[in-house]
Amino acid sequence: MRVALICFGMMSIFQFNYAADVTGDWVGTVTFAQKPVPMRLHFETPANAQTGTITIPTERIMGSAVVNIKFDTNNLHFELQTPSGSINFDGILIENSIQGTLNKGELHEKFVVVHLFSGKPKTYFGIYELN
Repeated sequence: MRVALICFGMMSIFQFNYAADVTGDWVGTVTFAQKPVPMRLHFETPANAQTGTITIPTERIMGSAVVNIKFDTNNLHFELQTPSGSINFDGILIENSIQGTLNKGELHEKFVVVHLFSGKPKTYFGIYELN
């Protein structure tokens, strides 16, 4: 019997070797009021100056620049400037994920993201047939 399998590439897009830095794409969740919502981070390191963006669609944050990025050993810090003030993100790189907290005034929430495969996911996306 032939089975058609639609492969969304979720298993193939996760990087299995451990990240030495935070450069690249990260996806996961941030928890607001005990409800996890999707979050995406992207970091680049052009000429030794770390840059990055954050996307949290449910909060209408779409590709917004993050500032004050600091990555030392396994500790990561960055900030998102909003009209109502700065949101601070502090996390720890553990193997291939970053786990941490975001803080803004009395708001203290958790986030976790995993590093995506550095290859081109479109290479693995498609319909596969198993015999």
